[in-house]
Amino acid sequence: MVRKGIGIVGSLGLFLIILSFVLFENSSEMKIGYYQTMGESDWQASFSYFKGLDDKELTLSEGEQVVLIYSMDLLRGALEMCVKDSDGNQVARMIGDSGEIALIAEEEKSFVIEVIGKEAKGSYRLSWDMLDV
Repeated sequence: MVRKGIGIVGSLGLFLIILSFVLFENSSEMKIGYYQTMGESDWQASFSYFKGLDDKELTLSEGEQVVLIYSMDLLRGALEMCVKDSDGNQVARMIGDSGEIALIAEEEKSFVIEVIGKEAKGSYRLSWDMLDV
């Protein structure tokens, strides 16, 4: 009787482990050890595992310029950073470990900064300055 109970519990445990693995591998978004801070003009995060998307919307007034300063420190995986307009069109892409990008709004416009983690371990930091042109 005791052996039968152990067999059922063991089989159930094995099933749960396999199910967890399948769900983890097929998940479109997963964050482990993820710590994020976001201020008025600063956004940073560190993580043990990041798979998915984070985003931040910025709205610029007509004639306003934003300068985005970014850095990435990766130990594993990949990170992509880009800026999209309100129609979802990519208007800028952050390439390399660090750099800066300037955008000017000819009319009042919203932009979305996207950070895409691809099984990444590390950190990123973004800051921005809004300037009148």
